[in-house]
Amino acid sequence: MPEFQQAMDRYFVEVGRCGADLLRAIAVSLGIDPEFFAAKYTKPLQRTQAVYYPVQADDRPADQFGVAPHTDYGCVTLLYQDAVGGLQVRELGSERWVDAPFIEGSLVVNVGDLLARWSNDRFRSTLHRVINTSGRERYSIATFYDPDYTARVDPADLGVSAAEAQYPPVAAGDYILGRIDASMSYRKAAAS
Repeated sequence: MPEFQQAMDRYFVEVGRCGADLLRAIAVSLGIDPEFFAAKYTKPLQRTQAVYYPVQADDRPADQFGVAPHTDYGCVTLLYQDAVGGLQVRELGSERWVDAPFIEGSLVVNVGDLLARWSNDRFRSTLHRVINTSGRERYSIATFYDPDYTARVDPADLGVSAAEAQYPPVAAGDYILGRIDASMSYRKAAAS
């Protein structure tokens, strides 16, 4: 489908630009140089995927999800969702699930684990899930906009002292791959 490929290629470029702009705003909010993240994004680990969610029955088992509760592994996720709904975010404090409503012309932004680590939890990773009980199919486009594989993620870079740091330094790619491997541990057990 050449038209779909062209549209997705253009979307990939434009959503990457949006991610870079967002990171400049995040840097300003943290009181650091607006271009701090740019040096860590010379070859970003950007992944964009179209996601399809089939209809889920209202009487589904409680542990059946379109996507089970999780946090994203990287820095920021930019999500374009359709009007069907189903994305829910866990509210800090009350721990209740809140719908993330569709807003025409907008993207949902999730903070991921790497940005939480880098900012020493000034930005918190967003626990979220998808439950599609709309009676209709759901589509979304998720872009994971993450630093270079070798980028060092260290709270000290943002002025956090060693005594206050809640996380040790880590290479972005190693952290992301480690999380992916851990989430696939059931495959390793089945192969043994």
